[in-house]
Amino acid sequence: MLSAFRFILMEITYGVIQSRTPWWSAISTGLTSLILVVKCFIFNFHQRTPDNQGLAYAVLIASLIISWIETTFLIYRVIPQEKAANRVTMCLKEQDETRSLLSSRLENRVPWYSGLSVRSMSNADFYTPQGSLFGDESPVKIPKSHNLEAAVDVAALLHRTNSLQTEMWNLYENEIWGDNSPSVNIKYPLRSEALPNYPAKVYRLEGLLSVSPFHLFNDMVINVHETPSWNTTLTSVECIQALASENIDIIHNMAKEAVGGLISARDFVLLRSWGIHNNNCYFICCTSVEHPKCPPIPNYVRAEQVISACIFRPIPDCPNQCNLVWFLCNDLKLGIPQRLLDRSLNSLLPSMMAGLIERSKLIENTPVDDFFVNIQPRRAHRKKKHGKRSAKKHHARSKAIIKALDSVQENVSHSSEDSGTAADNLHSETQRLI
Repeated sequence: MLSAFRFILMEITYGVIQSRTPWWSAISTGLTSLILVVKCFIFNFHQRTPDNQGLAYAVLIASLIISWIETTFLIYRVIPQEKAANRVTMCLKEQDETRSLLSSRLENRVPWYSGLSVRSMSNADFYTPQGSLFGDESPVKIPKSHNLEAAVDVAALLHRTNSLQTEMWNLYENEIWGDNSPSVNIKYPLRSEALPNYPAKVYRLEGLLSVSPFHLFNDMVINVHETPSWNTTLTSVECIQALASENIDIIHNMAKEAVGGLISARDFVLLRSWGIHNNNCYFICCTSVEHPKCPPIPNYVRAEQVISACIFRPIPDCPNQCNLVWFLCNDLKLGIPQRLLDRSLNSLLPSMMAGLIERSKLIENTPVDDFFVNIQPRRAHRKKKHGKRSAKKHHARSKAIIKALDSVQENVSHSSEDSGTAADNLHSETQRLI
């Protein structure tokens, strides 16, 4: 009876009414606990029935413990997740970025433990302190577009970025690959190894490109949407969210069917990071993440990219050549044997490197200024505004012009030409000096 009562109460309050307060669960748990405590006092523990006495104790204790476990799970797991999902949904749909600041005006309840009053607010509660940047003479300009960025934990992305870069350099310096020094002669264009802590094989591609490392690095960072032009396995690449001040962004890759339909269409949501190492070695690394603005798409399987890292290394005495090392490990969520997948990737990955080599030939003569990546340490650099000419320089220039005009006027007045010609000479000379 108690279980049926709790089940019906929970289904009505949290299922039908869709209440978000934990008080209903607390009330039902309190009533259940009270009934069980009363039952403990009424129960005759001294009765001589050894067959089911142990079961009676177990039922009493288990009912009390289970009810409190349910309440604790609801309060600390279910309700916070629902509130977080609701905040993300409102952030994606609501165009008013001040919604979270005016909760009482939007009929949102203020928690009793917050210490805030639930009184009605007036315009007097929002004021501009003395000395603010804006006054009555300079009203605030309302932007035409609204910020619809998703509520993403930037600190978590930065932590994931640091872990990704550490993993990239650990792969690069792994002794299993042998000598890592950049060279014109490439011994092993494609290698694969089954490394620990990786769900699939890690592939290492190496290629020589006829373009400087900085040039190729800038093209791959800026023109990421043009990746399908050289990587034929992709149909589209879209940047979802950019944090240029932190040298990271979120991109969505959509891959078409491969190996004659053996591998169906896949898509990836990737955290991408870029930077420079030791002042001459550039890198781009990616890994799969979840993003609220890119849910799973129908007819596409959401695959996982464990790591994809490109390291652009300069070659000594060859400034216009680049030695590219590319690490790749994907979990495509396939049900086929790993041997068949390895055979298909061994023929597919060299074609991707060949496409990138052709891309490097196209951008070889493109000026770097056309797609320049300003690598930021942490914060974006603002453009330096050219200040106006100082008052001292302006005064000196004015004195020079006045002195020159006086000398011209004096020369014209003492000349033997007529007045019309003198006036024309004075006007033309004045315009030249100004």
